[in-house]
This record gives sequence, C-alpha cells and structure tokens, in this order.
Amino acid sequence: MVENEGFRRTKHIDHFIQECVDGEVVCLEYKPSTNLEADLFTCLRQRTTMRARMPRCRLFSTRILAILFLVLALGAYCYYSAPSSTKTANSLISGEDIEPRSPTIIRSTSVRKAQKAPVVEECPLLKESAADIDTVSTYPSFDFQPSWLRTKEFWDKSFEDRYEKYRNDSRRPMLKVIVVPHSHNDPGWLKTFEQYFEIKTKNILNNVVTKLDQYSNMTFIWTEISFLNAWWERSHPIKQKALKKLIKEGRVEITAGGWVMPDEACSHIYSIIDQFIEGHEWVKNNLGIIPKTGWSIDPFGHGPTVPYMLDKSGLEGTIIQRIHYAWKQWLAKRQIEEFHWMPGWSSKKPSLIVHNMPFDIYSIKASCGPHPSVCLSYDFRKIQGEYSEYTAKHEEITEQNLYPKSKTLIEEYGRIGSLTPHNVVLVPLGDDFRYEYSAEFDSQYNNYMKMFNYINDHKDLFNAEVKFGTPREYFDAVKERQKSVPTLKGDFFVYSEIFSEGKPAYWSGYYTTRPYIKILARQLEHQLRTSEILFTLVSNHVKQQKNPKLVASEKRLEKSYEQLINARRNLGLFQHHDAITGTSKASVMYRKDIKKKHIVDIQFGAYQSAQRHSGAYLFMPDYDAPEKNVLLQYANWNSLYDDNIIIVSGPISTEITTMYMPFLVHTARIYNVNDEALSHGVLFETVVDFESPPKNRETELFMRIQTDIQNGDIPEFYTDQNGFQYQKRVKVTTLGIEANYYPITTMAWLQDEDTRLTMITNHAQGAASFEPGRIELMLDRRTLYDDYRGIGEGVVDNRPTVFHNWMLLESMSPLTRRKREASEQQFIYTKERHFSPDQKESVYQLPSHAAEYLSKTLNYPVNIYMLDTSEVGEVVVNSHNSFVEQFPTGIHLVTLRTITDDILEQFPSSSCYMVLQRPGYSCSVGNTTSTKSSIFSPNTAFKGVNITDLTSVSLTGLKTYRSLAEMTEIELEPMEVKTYKVQF
Repeated sequence: MVENEGFRRTKHIDHFIQECVDGEVVCLEYKPSTNLEADLFTCLRQRTTMRARMPRCRLFSTRILAILFLVLALGAYCYYSAPSSTKTANSLISGEDIEPRSPTIIRSTSVRKAQKAPVVEECPLLKESAADIDTVSTYPSFDFQPSWLRTKEFWDKSFEDRYEKYRNDSRRPMLKVIVVPHSHNDPGWLKTFEQYFEIKTKNILNNVVTKLDQYSNMTFIWTEISFLNAWWERSHPIKQKALKKLIKEGRVEITAGGWVMPDEACSHIYSIIDQFIEGHEWVKNNLGIIPKTGWSIDPFGHGPTVPYMLDKSGLEGTIIQRIHYAWKQWLAKRQIEEFHWMPGWSSKKPSLIVHNMPFDIYSIKASCGPHPSVCLSYDFRKIQGEYSEYTAKHEEITEQNLYPKSKTLIEEYGRIGSLTPHNVVLVPLGDDFRYEYSAEFDSQYNNYMKMFNYINDHKDLFNAEVKFGTPREYFDAVKERQKSVPTLKGDFFVYSEIFSEGKPAYWSGYYTTRPYIKILARQLEHQLRTSEILFTLVSNHVKQQKNPKLVASEKRLEKSYEQLINARRNLGLFQHHDAITGTSKASVMYRKDIKKKHIVDIQFGAYQSAQRHSGAYLFMPDYDAPEKNVLLQYANWNSLYDDNIIIVSGPISTEITTMYMPFLVHTARIYNVNDEALSHGVLFETVVDFESPPKNRETELFMRIQTDIQNGDIPEFYTDQNGFQYQKRVKVTTLGIEANYYPITTMAWLQDEDTRLTMITNHAQGAASFEPGRIELMLDRRTLYDDYRGIGEGVVDNRPTVFHNWMLLESMSPLTRRKREASEQQFIYTKERHFSPDQKESVYQLPSHAAEYLSKTLNYPVNIYMLDTSEVGEVVVNSHNSFVEQFPTGIHLVTLRTITDDILEQFPSSSCYMVLQRPGYSCSVGNTTSTKSSIFSPNTAFKGVNITDLTSVSLTGLKTYRSLAEMTEIELEPMEVKTYKVQF
C-alpha cells in the first residue's frame, strides 16, 4: 500500500499533502517503483471513490475520470428532470488589470533546501466586529405581530406623514428614479434547465437584443450566466456582437455574474466561490467586462458570506430582497436601505454597499411603492389568452389619463424615496421569466416612456427625474448624494413573509428539505475539488517533463478538461436557490457518560406538520398536536429482550447500534484511542427510511441532544455560515420553534463557562436550541400538502438516506471563563443606530482545532484507489509520493483550479487559480497548546512542477493586484480568503 507521505507524517487534516485532497489520495499497487510522473498521473486517472470495496482501475483509461464527471452530470440531470409544479409568487467597463512585473522564475529543485525549524505562531485572538447595527441584539426587540400583519403593508400614518413633510421640503434633493427592467430566470425549478431555456429564456434574451436596439433609451440586466452561456452557444455571431455592443454602451448590465444566483443558507464556501469563478471567467472571456454590481433578489434569507465574496471579487454594490417583514419595517423607519455588511470578526470595512429592496418581493406589484393594489395597475403586460390579477387592472396610458397616472406613479416613487436620506430610488420592472414575448417589451416601454417624458417635462409639478437604468447607475447616484452609510453585522435568517390569513410564514423548512440532495451535492463538491487539484498538478507536471512516453497521456488529459468544465457547471447549478434547497417538489434515547462528567441524551422525535402551512419551503408544526413518537410503531413489543440494540466493542472503538427497522438505524461509535479529536468525539451514523407514502406523513424528523450545559435561560448557540463564518443565535422567546431554526452547513455548538458541545455535519440542515442545554438537528421531512410557495406539491419523494455527524465535547480553559465574565459585564447591547463610544469588543467565537479537523474529515474524506501496475508498461511507479513540501498547516487549500486557455475554448492552460483560506480557530476550547502555522517558508514548494509566475488577484481572478517573487510573500489574515494566479 502506498499512502501520502504527509498523511503518515502528520495527523493534521490541513497539511498540504492531505490538504491537497484533504487526505484523499491513497493509492494501492502491486509492485514498487520510483517514477514521479506515473504516480501523479495514475492517481488522477483513478477517480472512482472507494467506499465499501476497491475495484480495479485500468491505468491511463479515460473511463475512470469520465465516470466521475458522468456522476456529477447525472446528479444534476436527475434533480432538474424531476417533475414539479407552479411558483407564486451596466455601466460595465472592461477590466483594466494592473500590468504585472516581468515574471520571476520560481523553481522547484532536486537539491534539498536547508531545513529550518518551523515558525511557531501564537493563536490569534479575534474580536467581534463593531457595527452600527447588530442583528442579534436588535432582532428580539421586534413586534412580530404588528397591527398591519393582515394587510401585509407596513406603511402607516407615520410613514405617510414623513413623506408629506419631505415632499414639501425645498431643501431636500430632487427625487431621482432609476427603473430597472429585469427577468428572473431560475435555472431549474418547475421545469428543467433545458425546458426553461427552450420555452422561456431563449426568447427573453433574443428580445433583449432586438428590442434594446429598437428602443435606444431602454435598459436591461442579466444575472444567470448558466442561461447566458446556453444562449451564447446557440446564437449567431451577429447577435453576440449586438449584445456586446449593448453592454459596452451600459444599457445591459451583467449583475453578480455567477453561474447561478446561489442560495445563501445551504451552500458551502467552496461551491459559492467555484460558481462565481466559473461565471466571472465566462463573462470576462466572452464579453470582455467585469461585473460591478450584485443582484440577489430570490434567495430565501441573506447572510454575510456572499457580500464578502462579491467584495473580494471587486464588485462595488449588491442588492438583496428577501428578509423578515419586521426587518423591512425597522430599516424603513430609520431610513437605512444601504449599509456595509461587516464580517463577524473585526476587520477592515468592506467597500461593497448592500442595498435592501424595501418591500415584499421583486415583482412589479410589490416594487413600485408601498401599496400593491396601486402598483398592480402599472404592470402593462398584456398577452392574449393570459389572465391574472394584473391583467384585470390593465389600463393603457392615453392623453386622457396621462396626468393622473403619472402623478400617482411619481407619488409611489416618492414614498420609496422618503425611506432614504438621499432620495434616489431603484425600482425593478419585471418578474419571473418576464419579457419572453416581444409584445411585453413594447407595452412596458411605450406606456412607461409616456409617463417618464411627462414627468421629466414637468419638473415644476413633480420635482423629479425618472429614467430606465441599471444598478450601477443607482449606486453611482447614491454615492454622489450620501458620502457614508452605516455598517451592519449578523444576518437575515430566518426569513419570513406573511400567509394570506395574516400569520407569519417562516422559511426554515428548506434548510433540511430533501437531505439526500444536500448530501449528494457535498459529495460531488468533494470529488470535484479533488479532481481540480490533481488535474492541475498532474497536467502541468506531465507538460514540464517533456517525456515522449507521456505525450499520449498529455493529450488524454487535455480532452478530459472539457469534462472537468462540465462538472464545474453542474455543481454550480446545484447551488441555485431552488436546487441545493430542495425546493425545485419519537424517540430512541440512550445515555452515555462522557468523561464521567456530562450526561448527554440523544433522542429522536418528530414535529407534526401543520397541513398546508409546512412544505418544501416553510416549516410550521401543528401546535395542537404534541411531538410525534415516530419510533413507536417500529418497536418490537413482543420480544423479551432488547434485540433492537447491538453493542460491538474492540480495542479501537465501541459501537452501539439501535434499530427501529426499517425506519431508523442509529449507530454511535466511540473511539478508544489517544487522539485529541477522536478521544473527545462520538461519530453518529443514522440511516433513515421514511418508506413509501402515505407512511410517516406530516413528519418533521429531528435528532435532539440534551445536555447539562448551561447556555442560558434564554438559550444561546452558534451556527456556521456556509462553512466560512460563525454567528451567535439567541432564542426569540416570543416566536415558535419554526422561527428559531437556523441553517448550518458544517457545524453548530452550544457552550457554558466549562464545556462546549459541537455537532458537526457534512451537509446543510436546520438546527435549533429551543431549550437550555439542548441542540437539535432536523434530519428529514415529509409533508403531504403544498405550502403555497410555488411548487404546487408536498414533499413525499424521500429516499433512504445515511446521515453522518460528529458530536464533540470539549472543555473551556479557565482563562476563557474569566475573560468571558469580564466581557459580559462590559458588553452593552444597543438598539440605537450607532454604538456607544465606550462600548467594548467581544471575542469572536470560533470552532476548536478538533472541530475544524473533524469537519474536514467529513467533507473531504480519504479516497482510496486501486493501481494495477501490470498495465503500466514501461512507466515506473513510485512507492510513495508527496505533492508539495512544507505547506503551512494553518492554510486550507480551497481549490487549485486550472484556467481555461484564452484562445482555445475548453482547453486547459498552464495557469491555475490557487484559492487559499486561513480558517480561524478558538484559542480557548479543547487543546489550546497546539498551533498551526500560516507562514509560507522558503522551503514551501510544489514537488514535480516549476512555477514561473505567482500573482495576487481578486477572489474570482478578474482583477490583478501584484506579482510575487516567491511563495514566502503569500500572507493571509485569520479568516481571510485570497486567490493567487499560478503560472507553471
């Protein structure tokens, strides 16, 4: 057996040998050899994951790599092909890169450099960021049952009085309105990607090119690059040229530029970055521009991760939509519709400005002003045979109604303007898959231009300027009038809007819906990441060897690159906000005394779903029914023995398996080894099979961990955000369990002065801490009825699913307890717009070393491949090999992503993006003596490949910052993510 040298040398998951594929490259062979290139190449070609057994892999066969990519494609295809039902509702410039210096040659050498003692770094203690608005402290103060809940309109007399006051204030800047035509295109929701493209999207993009050429002052924006790529590949060069001309003129703006508009609750950091890189590279290569603004109007709640990524990618502003109705009112009262979104830890203020759309949703009905009944009459779409609420109020603009219609419209716009200090208004004009008919372009344009011209020609009456425009123009106008905006930290989960009967509708169900899909997506991410790293190392090593024996292998690798691109794009589609979310259609208890100190109860139970209120998107338990004992019907009451419990004990581990067949099989594995992580952790494997419907209908299955940890009478706990940041959560006592569930993608923990308990997961799911000492994870959901949020059906397609979780119990250091006590005395929560001058900072809570390690083992498990050396021929195979030397253990390699050639489409270049992350670790939980270096030493090098240039670039690579002389110049602050362009 040949295993990674680094895997034997260190147990840390972050060591680059293991980090290169996070412990995935373990090759089995039949006879030793000493040839590096064969090892690298054959390890890449064997991309079949070894789970239960290890099949033979033919050397240099393209079938193995193809299998991986086919699995990726099949996963996406199977998901998007699923039948479903119905949804409710640039001033762009070419990127002028900084010219790098003449490339400095950085070479690997066979001569060993002088070995130096590793640099020991102190654990960096991160502080929480300071911000004008802290969502955690502000959110519990809201009135969640306001008097306007039934009408769904927060606009009351106080808002109207302020509007009237501003309208009569001659000192206030003139109202400036920018109307943004748009079409929200979901790449898979009620129909498949291809069906949507053929029926809707293709026509929309064709109309954009044709109608904007006809109407010289109309604008449009486009976000979903996956659809734009499909259109581009099928379009005549004349149409392509016409689109590029519109972009150059600033009349079409590419917003965000990701492959999709990603979900922000269930997606993982790798996949978010990867789909942004894929989209941004496509935009730069095909359109020659760099996106400047974001457009994220449909994800069901928003967090700080995507704004962080956009800021690091060089964007200047972004727009969000779906946040809690109480947040909408709170921000509107304070005239805060723009803010800088701070990360959780103390860091430099981002330059990106975030704009919150003030009303319910992005449709015309909900965006022209605070009164939907008024806005409905300003949707001029009229298609023969189409009947809806807006067609019922359709009224063409004529000479007779021009004045009253213009007056009413500008008054609605003015009401939006009164929600800001700058009086600049952005108004979306569109909805889902709008403008697929050229008649809609004509109707919307002609009617609006009549009113725009009338308003602009009568400034003495209206004191306003209104035009078609783009988000870039909006942010430019805001910056001219408002020199500073407040800062905000935290997030906008849980998102809630309002049921038709006037009750809050909390969108916390999708955190867990269809866990099979969520687990599959994370596994595909792991396999793609491994393929990216191996492909980059192997292909460049083979090129640089100039070995005639490897020419054929090099050609096969080049052909395989197209499959790698397809895999990237399929994984990108999975991150769409109706894909990874699963929204496109009790109790077993045992006790285990850990360390003879803390009692932990593991329970399984279920909430009874509230019919027609709980579904794919929403979670709403039936409060008239108690929690369901879902295991009762599967218990063996006729047996005199506990034959549903199996205990297996050995020198390495002890397993306790409890079976309630076929519904649930739960195994807890305790390791009897002297290891920092394993000795404090319990590995859970839970197999859940809901069986065929109607069995287990209206069931929201959870795993609940009850401890004696004192995390507050009003419980507090912490959740990760996209596997990147971490957020404190405090129970809102005035709300039910559905509003106190939060998304996690890698872990959640609760703690007191003595102990921290961390639950680690390998996929997205919902988590809550509704009672003191308790943390629960939602496992799976079956709801027979639709929740009336679009897909027109319940969730009954549950599949047998295997869940893996680590439960980690660690001690807090005595120093931490003293500091926390002092911090709690000093920390002052504020509901004001600005901090008190004497407010003290708090420590930013981070996972322990052990938690981060176990999370990596779940997300990037060891892969084992079979190597049949009898088929190698003349190529000699090494007995072992490491891919890099002395890579800092405190740096996580997010990806090593080969860049597509500038000239030859779908052909690999000799460059790659090296995306690095420096994860933060707690300095006060568990083993606080171990440290991980983040310093690149002179001995850090790729083995077997020569680097000719190393350049610092923006996160998605579109902006060039500076050339580096050597890898020792690479520096990352704690929690930071950076990208470097590597030329081999």
